[in-house]
Amino acid sequence: MFFQSDMTLSGDIASLNDKPVRNSSQQKAATQSALKTPCVGICSTGLGDSVCRGCKRYCHEVIHWNEYSEQQQFRVLERLDLLLTQVMQTKLSIVSTQHLRAYIAANRIHLKHHRQNINPASPSEQNHYLLLFEVLTQRGHCIHNPADVGINLFPAYDTLDLAEIARVINDEFYLLSNAYYQAHFERVFTPL
Repeated sequence: MFFQSDMTLSGDIASLNDKPVRNSSQQKAATQSALKTPCVGICSTGLGDSVCRGCKRYCHEVIHWNEYSEQQQFRVLERLDLLLTQVMQTKLSIVSTQHLRAYIAANRIHLKHHRQNINPASPSEQNHYLLLFEVLTQRGHCIHNPADVGINLFPAYDTLDLAEIARVINDEFYLLSNAYYQAHFERVFTPL
């Protein structure tokens, strides 16, 4: 089942074209130059979920990832990063990028494959949030003072520890990804 869809997120993303590459030479070229998958090894699409609980990609994106061109893969990653940043900005603010960068350097934070091209020395505001998410998911249980990583928790979340904040963000990221899927794709797969 091949399809095409265009969508825009808050005017920050150009159209997202989900039509996989069909020509075998194009497919081979796309696979050779493809970005690494954002898979985290917890795929729930095989269990019937429309959105993966691990990487938050839609089921058709997981299935056709290696058939997508590099541009199509980039658009998927861009959507995921925008949604994650949107969720994080409702829970906390980054008040010191220097503290965040120092913590990343001192603790050798492992970046996911698709985020390894982010330069911690001078990332954009959005990239700071993406780097912070890696810190929270990997080391949130070890950080007792949010100021140590240069963040300020909003009042509704300031009683939670950072590992719990990471879980809350991840859960809300999944819910938001699911809402986008339902709004833009669910009707395509629903039998009439």
